[in-house]
Amino acid sequence: MTLAAALLWGLWWWPLRALAGGPAGPVASMTVIYLVGAGAASVVVAAQAWRGTAGLRAGGAALLVSGLLFGGVLATWNLALLWGEVARVTLLFYLSPVWAVILAFVVGGRCPDRRRWAALALGLGGAGLLFGPAALAGGGLRLGAGDAMGLTSGVLFAVTLTAARHLPGRIAAVAQTALAVLVAALVTLVTGGATALAAAPPSASWMVGAAAFALLILIPGVMMILHGGNRLESEKVTLLLLLEVPVAMLSAALIAGETVAPFDLAAGALIIAAAAIEAWPTAARSAADK
Repeated sequence: MTLAAALLWGLWWWPLRALAGGPAGPVASMTVIYLVGAGAASVVVAAQAWRGTAGLRAGGAALLVSGLLFGGVLATWNLALLWGEVARVTLLFYLSPVWAVILAFVVGGRCPDRRRWAALALGLGGAGLLFGPAALAGGGLRLGAGDAMGLTSGVLFAVTLTAARHLPGRIAAVAQTALAVLVAALVTLVTGGATALAAAPPSASWMVGAAAFALLILIPGVMMILHGGNRLESEKVTLLLLLEVPVAMLSAALIAGETVAPFDLAAGALIIAAAAIEAWPTAARSAADK
């Protein structure tokens, strides 16, 4: 299921940009998509609650905190894809080894070993290649709004997995999805979505497309990634989701005509290597996780 989520998220940008290019604009488009998705997921949650709320109550702090955080992941990730280059923002999202090392030390008290130091060095080296050449050539630091959203989304995703793993509670993916999409809708509403919708109400045909995206792509994609994240070790989730990187880069090159500079390719190789080193299972880690 996590592999399927990686494939879906790698192609996520394509229908997203098509919808966001409509008259309502990107922020209003995201607001409508999130509201439809939150409504659909909430119906399922309500049906579960009708049969008994024990499963929802069992979510506890893990459900509440991780749901809120993943709402931030959705809001920032989709804006990153709309405002930035698909290849760059995807790589920035997968600077996971950097955040994994920091979180392992802060939350778990685990000092980095040689393997984690290597992953950290490779991840920072990849980030340096993404941003450094232009700055060294006198062009300044190449950090656009999409890049910033991609970085923020990656950090929030790492914290989401950590919260789901360390806070008390047993999480149901559908409840977590409903909460996350509702949070994303509220974020976009208060940051310009409501104003944009009032200025340019979407057409009926556009609403059909937005509803299809929410029900067929957004909700399944979120549920699949959260289902795997809640049940697998965070390291294994990272390894499986790495498939998203080549899918996103190849599809953006073939469909959107994005060109990938040699420095970006080298950065991608370093970041993927860093994530693989950090996530690769070891006997010591398996014993620590038991």
